[in-house]
Amino acid sequence: AFWNTGILSSVKLSGENMNVGYHSFALSGVESVVIGKGVKVEDEAFWYSKSLNSVTFEDGVESIGANVFDGCKLQKVTFNGLVEDYGNSPLKNVKEVHIADIATWCKQKFSSIEYSPLYYAEHLYVNGEEITELIIPESVNRIEDYSFYNRKNLQKLILSEGVKSIGKYAFYGCSNIEDLQI
Repeated sequence: AFWNTGILSSVKLSGENMNVGYHSFALSGVESVVIGKGVKVEDEAFWYSKSLNSVTFEDGVESIGANVFDGCKLQKVTFNGLVEDYGNSPLKNVKEVHIADIATWCKQKFSSIEYSPLYYAEHLYVNGEEITELIIPESVNRIEDYSFYNRKNLQKLILSEGVKSIGKYAFYGCSNIEDLQI
């Protein structure tokens, strides 16, 4: 639909049952995208949109297909809630991951480590502040795989009594934790 268009700078995709098809915005000049509740984004939808540097996922995004952001120069990715089905779409080049809520982030599922934005990202922020101290709230009973992968800036970690299960590689690479409380 918008293949190779240079006129778009921002796109907001919203609406229940909206489907963004294969290569819909491929090679476009889009710089920022907001993906809303109920939206399905098919494989390679933003393929090689080299101007794309910011993506925001609102709560309740239905699905993200494979390689949606291949070739993009993403700098910032924001998760304002859960993406119900985050497929095989690596977020290469991303520098910053912003999340709205620790408890919600602990529930976000990624199918493998290279599809977690934290595999590439240098910084993780909650409500605009970079995480150096992390308190997992009582409401969290499971921390999903790769949730805090490779957070080298993390120095203090407090796991509440509510945590009963920690997924694989959830804290892998958090090599600077000096204070761990369980």
